[in-house]
Amino acid sequence: MLSGDNGILQKTTDAKILTEKASGLEQIKIGVLGSFDKTSSLNILSLNNNLKNISGLKYKGNNLSESNKIESLPATVELNGNLYKINIDGSVENKNPIIIPDGLTIGSSVTYEPTGGTYTWDYEYATSTRSGNQELDSTSTGHDRITNWKVFKIDEDEGKIQLIPSNYDGNRTRVLFQGAQGYNNAVQLLDEACSALYAYPLKGITARSIDLEDINPLIDPDILTTAKNNNNFNIQASNAYEKGKSFYPRIYEEENKSVINGNEKTGGLGQSTPGSKKYNRDEATSLTSGQTEYTNSQVGFNLAKVNIQPYNTYYEGISWNNSNNFLDSLQESGVASTYASMLNISKYWIASRYVNASNYDCKFGIYQISGGTLDYYVMFGPGSDLDHYDQTWLLPVTTLDVSLLEKDGQNYKVNL
Repeated sequence: MLSGDNGILQKTTDAKILTEKASGLEQIKIGVLGSFDKTSSLNILSLNNNLKNISGLKYKGNNLSESNKIESLPATVELNGNLYKINIDGSVENKNPIIIPDGLTIGSSVTYEPTGGTYTWDYEYATSTRSGNQELDSTSTGHDRITNWKVFKIDEDEGKIQLIPSNYDGNRTRVLFQGAQGYNNAVQLLDEACSALYAYPLKGITARSIDLEDINPLIDPDILTTAKNNNNFNIQASNAYEKGKSFYPRIYEEENKSVINGNEKTGGLGQSTPGSKKYNRDEATSLTSGQTEYTNSQVGFNLAKVNIQPYNTYYEGISWNNSNNFLDSLQESGVASTYASMLNISKYWIASRYVNASNYDCKFGIYQISGGTLDYYVMFGPGSDLDHYDQTWLLPVTTLDVSLLEKDGQNYKVNL
């Protein structure tokens, strides 16, 4: 009666732990409630002042300043050996300690086999010269089937990992984008296809296409700034397009930093600008419509009957095929060679748009990684560049909880 998992002594210990958790939770909740300002917003300065009065409270995670204060929410704090998560809305929840499996690191091999994922690629929204559908199937042997993955990122605070494919079979199906429709819809189509093929909602596993926000944090900030400056990143073209002499993709009107008749749009859709909205159109109810036949006025673009002054948002020059340059460019030098190996795989789409603006023309396109180099592909531009096309692979990024991993020999597999 005294010993064992159900004994009195163990139950007493369990009760003490639960009491400590409840006590700590209430203390933190009181500190949070006293930190709202007159606009009902949670004030970070007040929150830090209130929390420092709780004896024994410690700050955890990566969102803390050098002075050991919360800089942003959500944030994790520790009290009496228990972890609590403070959310943006002011709610507070118990957070169990997260255990990262021994030996799991960037580049670790993981077997993940989602089943039943299919997606219909509607050419109407991707090209101007083809009609019909392209069927994508994550279970097809030798085509879209991906079972071998590598760990791309590890979030120890949230207990999440990201996986990307470990290699690419030359038989895998490529997807095509073309012209203004390719520019308008590529990001949303790439994300939707990757989600349909490789997500597993029953286990909380999500999937999307890789984008610039996955790659840029790996690159040394000085080298990234140099690459952007070399291409006049975000420098407005000095000459506005003349009325009636150029075209632009329809989604441009919705994009952050689009300038039409001298009016710059703020808070719009992102292209490749940090801090702007996600590049896809989550708030849109449908894709930008177009026609399957090529006509000069109705395939996803507009005649510029107004003046537009595009910002240049493309850059290049970060190379994966020259290992020395790439290793020098990475912030996380301890795993630089691993990242170089993972990203130097043939050719694939990056779900991020760009505008290449100069004093004499403007081209709209989608980023790629090709031959180990950050590259760009022109989808739509003036004159003879109105209708470029290319087809290449998807690169899905899957996110899952580390608790789903189990050891499989020297590697890991996802337990579905």
